[in-house]
Amino acid sequence: LVARKNVAVVVEAVRTLRAEGVDVTLDVYGDGPEREAIRTVIGERGLGDQVRLHGYRTDWVAQAASADIFVNLSEAEGFCIVVAEAMAAGLPVIAVDVGGIRDYGRDGENMLKLPAPDVRGARTAIIRLMDDRSLRERLGRRAREDMLGGYDAAACRRQVGKALLSR
Repeated sequence: LVARKNVAVVVEAVRTLRAEGVDVTLDVYGDGPEREAIRTVIGERGLGDQVRLHGYRTDWVAQAASADIFVNLSEAEGFCIVVAEAMAAGLPVIAVDVGGIRDYGRDGENMLKLPAPDVRGARTAIIRLMDDRSLRERLGRRAREDMLGGYDAAACRRQVGKALLSR
């Protein structure tokens, strides 16, 4: 948990939704230097029962697989393994259009993309997915297909082979 991941922005989106009467919860997996600051924000917003910090878990995907939506508001990423893992698990993803997400994420096809990590954009995307079960299912299904088809071991071998042959 580092500042550029914008977990506090997601927490604020949860607070906004709950203030509107929307029953949402947030499970946060990971650890880092911002953990206590995020815990403070959760406490200040009165969200101790709705936002849970699970810490680092090697099995986070298995635990999160039953979630309805995966949100990543990081403002800087490389490939972004955590988003790719969520997609491979079949979770509908909301993510900021940065790093590798630009390459493998397609807005409205296998995820919902945001231009920046902000509360209003996150809130709107969450409501859109909560209100449209078929969209959630379609995005999750397509995300899984794209990740398993484009990034499984065989696909990686093909891509490396193609890169080596083009030299």
